[in-house]
Amino acid sequence: MSAFRDIEYAALRANARDRANAKERKREFKTGSPDFFAGVEASIQELSIDEIVEAQKALAKQELVEMLKDCDLKFSLVWTSLLQAYMLRVTNIKDIFVELAKAGIIENTWGGGNRKPRDENVIRLK
Repeated sequence: MSAFRDIEYAALRANARDRANAKERKREFKTGSPDFFAGVEASIQELSIDEIVEAQKALAKQELVEMLKDCDLKFSLVWTSLLQAYMLRVTNIKDIFVELAKAGIIENTWGGGNRKPRDENVIRLK
């Protein structure tokens, strides 16, 4: 499932870049003059996808905290639920857990350092 999300995310970024480049080619054809800053709009379009991911992560954080108010849950149950609701990859969801643990909102039950939660880890509020 995560491989599919990775491909989907890369495809979204590539599609945004391709659309911006196609618009630029069309504009150059109509005006007959090249743009010296071609590709800038493509970068901006890619950034907007990153902004979407950040917004989705923020919403997922809120939902995660709400989910954990009632009970402790296994990571495998939580990440599958969040993937269904938000346009994120598993790695994004794991990053959310690490960020919340560093902020002291949830317990770090998966170990220290740069480790990320695994399916069998139980997630609970602090």
